[in-house]
Formats: sequence, C-alpha cells, structure tokens
Amino acid sequence: MDDYRTHLTTQATALIDALPGKVEAGVAFVETFAGAGSAAQSEAFAAALDLDTAALNAPLAGLVVQSRQLLSAQLDELALLDSWLSLSAPQIEDGNNFGVEVQMIALKVISTAQEKLVAELDGLGDYHSQRAAALEKLLPTLSEVSTTSKGTSQSKATGGKDGDEAKTSESGSTDTKTTASTPRRAPDAVAAVVCVDLKWSHKLKRAAATSLSAYATVGDMISKNMDKITDPKGTKNGGGGFNMY
Repeated sequence: MDDYRTHLTTQATALIDALPGKVEAGVAFVETFAGAGSAAQSEAFAAALDLDTAALNAPLAGLVVQSRQLLSAQLDELALLDSWLSLSAPQIEDGNNFGVEVQMIALKVISTAQEKLVAELDGLGDYHSQRAAALEKLLPTLSEVSTTSKGTSQSKATGGKDGDEAKTSESGSTDTKTTASTPRRAPDAVAAVVCVDLKWSHKLKRAAATSLSAYATVGDMISKNMDKITDPKGTKNGGGGFNMY
C-alpha cells in the first residue's frame, strides 16, 4: 500500500503543478467559442452546408471530438486526485481533525466537478445522429425496381441414331433500375440543419466552460489548502503548495 500511495503522490504532485497551465489552456479553449450563436456563425454554417454531398460540418465535428477527449482525460485526472486525497487521510483520532475536514471538503469539490463533467460528456454523443436526422429530410432518396423476364424456346431434330429428338430451353434476365427522388428543400428544413449546428456550438461552449471551472475550482481549493491536505495533523514543519496565478 505504501508503494501505491507513493506512486499516487508522485503523479498527483505532477498534476497539481500542471494545473495552472491547464487553466490557461481552458481559458483559450473557451475563447474559441466566442462567436457561438452569432449571426456571423449562422451565416457561415449556412454557407458551408453542402446538401449534394451531405458533408460534415468539419470544424464543429472536430470540436466535438476535441471536447470529448478533453472531458474524458480530465475525469481521469480528477479520479487520480480523488484517490490520492483518499489515501492521504490519517488515522482517525480524537481532536485535531481540522486538516482531515479540509481533505473531506477537497474531496467534495472534486466529486462535484466530476458529476458536472460526466453530465457534459454523456451529452456529447448525439451530435451526428441529430444532424443526420435533420439532413435526412433534404437528401435524395434512392429506390430500386427489379424486373424479371423469362423466355422459352423449342427445337426438334429428326433422324439420327436415337430417332427424332425435341429440345426445350428456358432463358431469363433481371433488370434493376435505381431512381433518386430529390425532396423539395424547404427553407425551414435547411434552417433546421443550421440550427442543429448552432445548438451544438452552444453546447460545446458550455462543456468547455464546465471543464475550465473544474480545473480552476479544484486547483484553487488545493492551492489554498496544500499544507492541510498534505499534513492534516500538522506534524511536519513547513509545507508545500503551488500558485494558481
């Protein structure tokens, strides 16, 4: 157990040192959604909409993937801090438990952040299905019609060593035709696809903000209370910490 505790401490310390940089990166990521829902973004989405090829909204689809990777990695990091704090708790004794209470508060902050991140991550799986449903009303539908024809031919041979001989043969063929019907592209149906993209742009912005808040609140809690977290009984001299700003 001591080896595992030491392993967790090493990893958690490295993560804590990296938190200020992760907060800065989170701020930058949130800023990529500065124009979410704007008229300019709506016009850009509409202009990029290719109903002939049903192409992806590549920039937005890329942000969906990036957001899911970010939240998934962040949940792993918070799980590491949760395990580290849980194994840092000292033996329960009468009195002098303030540092332990601080550890419990830190664990609660982490747990709350995890719950919010899980909710955001679970909601990021439906982008392509929602967009496909909106696009379906605008794309050509293909239908196939097969026709089969059969023919019979007869022949008769006379003479020969076996006498007269009658032969009958059958032949057949199948033709398949594929037709495409293009639905009337009503303006509202086109706008519905754009609205799906706009809605998801907002959704991704909210997920990015939730991620940033998780890094900031957890980092701030640990930064301000590092001495109590690492030495809840106050048995060590001095203490460590890191500066969020």
